Amino acid sequence: MHISTYSSIAVGITCSIVLSMCASKTVGGGDSGELLSVAWEGGVAHPPGYPLWVTLVWIVNRFGGTGGLVSGISGGLSVGFTHNTVLALTGGWGGAALIAALCQFLSPGMWRYSVHAEVFALNNLLCSILLNITLRYYTKLLHPTPTLLLTAFFSGLALANQQTSVIFIAPGGLLTIAHCFAFHSFPRKEKLFTVLFSALVLAAVIVVCYSQLVISSYFVQSENTWGAVFTIKGLLVHMLRMEYGTFSLANSRARYAKVDFMNTVTDYAAFTADQMPHVLLAVGIVGGIVGGLVFTRTRLTTSLLLVMWLCYILFFGKLTNLPLDTDLFRSVQERFWLQPYLLACIFVGSGMGMVQDVVDKLPVLRHVASDASIMVVAVSVAALHVTGNWEALDHSDNSIILDFAQTMLAPLDDDSILISKGDILTNSVRYARCVHNTRKDVHHFDLELMRAAWYVPRAKRHHKNVVFPGTSYNPTPGGFDALKFLNANSDRAVYLAYDLVPGDKQWQREYSKIPIGMADEFIRNTDLQEWSDDRHVKYMRDISKTFKSKVEEGVHRVTREPWEDLVIADYWASLFRMANFMVNKAEELQKQGVSRRAQIKQFTERALELLTHLQDNGKGAEPFVLSLCSKLLSRMLVKEMSLIDNPSNPRLELLQKSAIAALDSYIRVSRSLPHKKRNDKEIALMQKQRDRLEKQKIKK
Repeated sequence: MHISTYSSIAVGITCSIVLSMCASKTVGGGDSGELLSVAWEGGVAHPPGYPLWVTLVWIVNRFGGTGGLVSGISGGLSVGFTHNTVLALTGGWGGAALIAALCQFLSPGMWRYSVHAEVFALNNLLCSILLNITLRYYTKLLHPTPTLLLTAFFSGLALANQQTSVIFIAPGGLLTIAHCFAFHSFPRKEKLFTVLFSALVLAAVIVVCYSQLVISSYFVQSENTWGAVFTIKGLLVHMLRMEYGTFSLANSRARYAKVDFMNTVTDYAAFTADQMPHVLLAVGIVGGIVGGLVFTRTRLTTSLLLVMWLCYILFFGKLTNLPLDTDLFRSVQERFWLQPYLLACIFVGSGMGMVQDVVDKLPVLRHVASDASIMVVAVSVAALHVTGNWEALDHSDNSIILDFAQTMLAPLDDDSILISKGDILTNSVRYARCVHNTRKDVHHFDLELMRAAWYVPRAKRHHKNVVFPGTSYNPTPGGFDALKFLNANSDRAVYLAYDLVPGDKQWQREYSKIPIGMADEFIRNTDLQEWSDDRHVKYMRDISKTFKSKVEEGVHRVTREPWEDLVIADYWASLFRMANFMVNKAEELQKQGVSRRAQIKQFTERALELLTHLQDNGKGAEPFVLSLCSKLLSRMLVKEMSLIDNPSNPRLELLQKSAIAALDSYIRVSRSLPHKKRNDKEIALMQKQRDRLEKQKIKK
């Protein structure tokens, strides 16, 4: 084994160890919760199924490992293969190879998906292996026969994990295979057929992997299994993502604004520029691409890499249907930009190799910028970066998403029903119930999947006591709406997280929603009007299970991912919704003349507590929610002041200071809102009220 191979192995193992130490031990954002739940049970994930990742994590789980560990090892080994690829391209320049490897290792995007349980780190590894095989062949370091066999095998594995790998396989793999047959002769005719047959057998690993979907559907029958893949048609629909569009990111039912192709390309360029120092990006463009095309020695390999890069950007950018107008949607898209970023790192390494060729010919610089000195500097910079930012890079104790799911489930009644909508909520609750056995008594259903023909029959098998008054949640013959479902399950509490589909409003004739933590409970209108002491006690008890959740600890993390920002904002918004409901309920009881002073007082006091806590600690809350919170809090405090008859009451001064602080907060936050959400007239009125309060004299 050549010494360069040993160095690449050392780089890969070192990076794998560091990433595994930083890898999350629980659930992350996006699809992480669903993938981990399916892998835990051995079920079928959402299209296209990701059978390789699911099977691999299922095996690792049996030995006490986690999906985050798989991502950490995959991400680290991918860096090792990039290092080896650049060594082959540059003729053995270790400094260039190490800089390319560190561009990948220290990339914020690469790091993010190498420390969370997702399929993208494994995809990077398999694509790095394919790039390594291809470029080692063109640099005459790998013979045609092993090139064909290895390309076939790892192409099959890559397609069994992440289908975007086909955009590398199609131009890179097929051109390499064609080159093998065009420029290399095989000794005997029989050998050609032997090689072809062996390649087909190895490529059939994709069939073996996808057979896991069928086997799981028949024998495991997991509650979290997606789709009806036990038929040929169902399997093809699942494999080809026909419910989404094969290369689309959003469900076909989603209604997003039209995606502009040039905006997508521009955002991709900005993403790449954010992943590495700009000087190295310039080296990659000028030296790796332009220089690579000029010199005969590197023209063929550079052209091939450039074709693969252009194919990915043009093909994927044209077919994706997710707009980039929010940080969350952009983070979803960025996961798929990691694959072409591998090529950017190789271009940087190739460019650095050319720089080192020039430096090596200049005696003045040869000793100052030797290969060894460049490697020492690169390793030192990487070590300083990792150790200096360890707190931000380490996600091993990050449990924000799990805390969010457990906080969601905590206040729900025993044997109740929770209907959820949205990836982060549905997947995190699914993970908490499946892997951590949190609130297994709660019957959890995905609102979007309830619309699929295969979902309700499967749900009936796992939730025999829940009644489904139709074949699916659809306004079609044989389907049912929310009202029918609520009436059919009136013997138990039903909760909704987020909203029903647009147009489903019949339930409002008989039911209302009240906020319980981060979900809403459906209550019959008659029960809501006659608010009893028992219901009041239960409501206050349930609210206490949500207030001051562990989710709040997430706001103190040095860095947060967009999904984590989303759940923290949702948590603060839920506190405001509960406080607002209690204020309205207290005012409603007062207007009705109901003699329930104790209830009114407790509603008011708890609402004040929630609003004050949100205003003082609501880091990460949406500014609009904070403005509403401050506005409601100031109104309540001013009202409390008006109820105090004794002008020398010491509580009056405290209320005055709190009301002024709330008004200051409202004015400050409201002025920072976008023009469409800002009410300048109301801000002016609040400013006048604040000035009047400040001039008001309080007797000591």
